Amino acid sequence: MLGAVTAVCFGYFPEPVRADANSQGDGEQDIRKVTLQLKWRHQFQFAGYYAALRNGYFQEEGLDVEVREGGPDLDALGTMLAGDADFCVAGSEVILARMKGEPTVACAVFFQTSPYILLMDRAAGIRVPSDLVGKRVVVSEAGGSAQFRAMLIREGVSPDQVDFVEGKWSVEELLEGKVDAISGYATSQAPRMRHKGFYPYMLLPVDYGIDFYGDTLSTTEAFAYENRETTEAMIRACVRGWDFAMHHPEEIADYIMQLPGVEGRLERWQLLREAELMMRYVVPDVVEMGHMNPGRWKNIALTYEETGIATIPEETDWLDQFVFKVASENVSVNLKLVGLVVCAIALIATMVVVWNMILHRKVGESTAAIRDQSRLNQLLLDTAMDAVVGVDSNGVVISWSGQSESIFGYVPDHAIGEPVQNFLPDILSRISNDQGQSLFERLEIEGRRVDGEVFPAEVSLCTVPENPKIWLNIFVRDTGERRVLEEKLRQSQKMQAIGQLAGGVAHDFNNLLTVIQGNAVLVTSQVNGESRSRLDEVVAATRRASELTRQLLAFSRRQPMKLTLVGMNDCVDEVGSMLRRLIGEDIELVCDFCEGSPRVEADQAMLEQVILNLAVNARDAMPQGGRLSIQTNIERLLSEEEKLPGNIDPGEFVRIKMADTGTGIEPEKLPHIFEPFFTTKDVGKGTGLGLATAFGIVQQHGGWMTVESEVGIGTEFSVWLPLCTKNPSVRETVPTLECGRNESALKGTETILLVEDEAMVRLIAKKILTMNGYRVIEAADGPAALEIWASQRGEIDLLVTDVVMPEGLTGHELAEKLKADKPELSVVYTSGYSAEIFRGEAVIPEEATFLPKPYLPDDLLKSVKENISGMALAS
Repeated sequence: MLGAVTAVCFGYFPEPVRADANSQGDGEQDIRKVTLQLKWRHQFQFAGYYAALRNGYFQEEGLDVEVREGGPDLDALGTMLAGDADFCVAGSEVILARMKGEPTVACAVFFQTSPYILLMDRAAGIRVPSDLVGKRVVVSEAGGSAQFRAMLIREGVSPDQVDFVEGKWSVEELLEGKVDAISGYATSQAPRMRHKGFYPYMLLPVDYGIDFYGDTLSTTEAFAYENRETTEAMIRACVRGWDFAMHHPEEIADYIMQLPGVEGRLERWQLLREAELMMRYVVPDVVEMGHMNPGRWKNIALTYEETGIATIPEETDWLDQFVFKVASENVSVNLKLVGLVVCAIALIATMVVVWNMILHRKVGESTAAIRDQSRLNQLLLDTAMDAVVGVDSNGVVISWSGQSESIFGYVPDHAIGEPVQNFLPDILSRISNDQGQSLFERLEIEGRRVDGEVFPAEVSLCTVPENPKIWLNIFVRDTGERRVLEEKLRQSQKMQAIGQLAGGVAHDFNNLLTVIQGNAVLVTSQVNGESRSRLDEVVAATRRASELTRQLLAFSRRQPMKLTLVGMNDCVDEVGSMLRRLIGEDIELVCDFCEGSPRVEADQAMLEQVILNLAVNARDAMPQGGRLSIQTNIERLLSEEEKLPGNIDPGEFVRIKMADTGTGIEPEKLPHIFEPFFTTKDVGKGTGLGLATAFGIVQQHGGWMTVESEVGIGTEFSVWLPLCTKNPSVRETVPTLECGRNESALKGTETILLVEDEAMVRLIAKKILTMNGYRVIEAADGPAALEIWASQRGEIDLLVTDVVMPEGLTGHELAEKLKADKPELSVVYTSGYSAEIFRGEAVIPEEATFLPKPYLPDDLLKSVKENISGMALAS
């Protein structure tokens, strides 16, 4: 009977789809019959409801659901309010109806952003909302016309200046010029028009600050609260259905093709294309299915009120009654977001450890190959500089070169006639052949000088058949200095390897952090209480992670630092509270500061990281508890001081001494303590980068580190930094735009060409910009951006581009091409690498704006605003 009423009222006879209740078995469970009215004909837009039918989710909840197809002459919301359906699928008009006195209730949102758009012929010249003045626009009252009206009002255009006509969606009328624009869905109508060879221009309300919810499962207040169990069961089944549908689109597409009236009207590829486009509106991997934010509903209502479309009800609890809350609802969405962040960081950390292990092996192989090649290349060049010792068949020295005297310290009279073992103790035992046979060997043994000092030596042995007195000529090379050089070479190779690793990891890591951080900041504005605190912790963690990435780059790539005058006492004191939480209650922290606060010119964040790294090592060395003392003082070192490195000029230095009462470090390990990848911790408990990073940071500040340790007593690390006596410099002031906490100062209406090859980064950047009023045209690479530029050159006010991109065209090359065509075009460069990597290679201009990833939404907005306005923003 209900179907008949629908047919009579609306003149449309859809065939309903019903769940088969026969599968309930014994029939003991009460079956509750429910009617769901769709807003349009069968298509992937309603995939979640079909999945709940197909997979029996409705039946499992004890529901017998009749899903009714919609159509061009059917108002789904009106059908439900008339009592001809229990639930309906509606857009943001559901809250508009509530504001106008209708008892509507929102149960679950499945389109987190509305896909409603206006489509028009490109030849019509309509590019912005103000171009619609005097134009004929076909919209559906239930299909988002309120959004378009709000967009016009937001842009200062009265809707009365536009000829809005309620009618059917007809691309033919648009092509024939009977209308100037038609409303539609970006996920369905737009791609079907392009398939027919018509490439429309689109206006998106979200580009002008009208960011409404899309498809929403709705019901009436009477039904929702008088049938709470049924309503909650419906929500649960639909959520499961949508989750399945978005992760199994091909199965649902096959199901839809079997529904009445679909075959012949749609093709399977169209459904799959629609599913693909819906991902950016449903965002199933970011937002929990069905999630609603009361604050966002309130903002939508405020938009309607501000634009004069409707007024907010006077009742104080109207929003609580409008947003249906499942009894078991909690903050799982926020926990899921935190879980995603933790999983992402854990995955990245695992990748880094694996890469470190592989890289460590490759560095060892490369270093060994370089060392062998070095020996071979130096053989002929250095022979004349070697000591040459002649030995007879009894192993007695019979010839002694001048270089032998220099190396061993013996004059010829004291060496000749002595056993060769006095100078090379192991030489005869290492020879591998009998006398009388020709011999050529190279050995690494130890030599002994006249004062008893043992030194490493490399010997080349060869028989001399032509001289009966000399059995062997021994070429001896003191390799002590060379081993030092080889060690430096090995260290250099490791540093280069870390730099390559850091660059690649930082780029990918920073892209991921941009997405995590950006989404966390956006979601933070939509929640309150404990959930907001947890999301704030996520944002803080991503900031800390980006700082670590920057410091790793500073160590291996020599990235310029943010130098300021830092008082070391104040710096250590500020870190102290964090250290107490870091090292735990069973370790006593004692700070002993010198008088005043000696200053150094440094990057404070990087120095704090050095202190934190040393504190972590101290903590791990005291598993049963102990004492960590931090002391600061000023010391003057002269050139003859043993603790002063040879490459450091004498002077006054600030010394930060950190001593623990831990297990200590074995003497044989101390020479390697600052090497990358070297760790004294158990496998899996350290990467060997902590002390190496600290050492590199200190060296970059013109200082050095020393370590003293005794097993069972403890370890003392000292950080030496040049004392700074100059006064803080006064910076020049530049024109600024005062913004303070006024968010409107960051908004704009300009058109931005966004070029980014990472889809997730591109999506969050576009979201940030469009939420703040900008119109964004996106491209995945340089060639795609050039195609867009060819047709929309005059509309684009700013280029925001990644520097490193595929398809053989970098961000700078793209910018140069566009600026050659339009010199006044402003450019903002972004990348996960540091700016200096590119500027050092003259890839981007020195004066260009560079926005490093990860960036916060405000960072992106400030860079955009500053380039458009030509003035710096006051923070």
